[in-house]
Amino acid sequence: MGTQQVLAQHKQIEQMRKKHKREVAELRRLLELRAAPPAHGQPGLDPDTELEYLRNILFEYMMGKEPLTLAKVIAAVLKFSSDQTEKVLEREEHRQSAPVATFPSRVTCSILGPASGSSSQAGIPTSPARLTALTAIGATQRETEERAQRRAAELREQCALEQQAKAHLEEALRTDLEERDELVKLLNMR
Repeated sequence: MGTQQVLAQHKQIEQMRKKHKREVAELRRLLELRAAPPAHGQPGLDPDTELEYLRNILFEYMMGKEPLTLAKVIAAVLKFSSDQTEKVLEREEHRQSAPVATFPSRVTCSILGPASGSSSQAGIPTSPARLTALTAIGATQRETEERAQRRAAELREQCALEQQAKAHLEEALRTDLEERDELVKLLNMR
């Protein structure tokens, strides 16, 4: 690597550090604004500004940059309860500590074919490219499973809400019918 390339990389690293410091300072300022009640006659953040912050924070979070710190910021901006914040942070810590590499399934091995330079034992590939592919496939599988679980939970919640609405409508209809029956009885008596 030439001297020019090294200097260019050092300059790029320094720029990234400065940007990182600005972002961290901005996030801290936002956390302080959210934690402190606004002074009398002084509103909190403008809704447009708050939405822009949230959009930028969510983007950075979804890109995987400082997920634990950004989870705290998101919880603060959205005014999560301390219980909700604690659960989110526990989940984020668990996610960060989870192993990235996964063992290949039979389906994965059959898709990728026999591994070159691997022991024939259990068909576990040893090449870095294959391990990367398996890791990506495993991550995709986990994401798909998580999405399916979230969707199932959403559907269960929707079903429960629909059942509650149906019960409420049935009760309202029953009450309405009883009132009408009483009116009919009263009119028949006259």
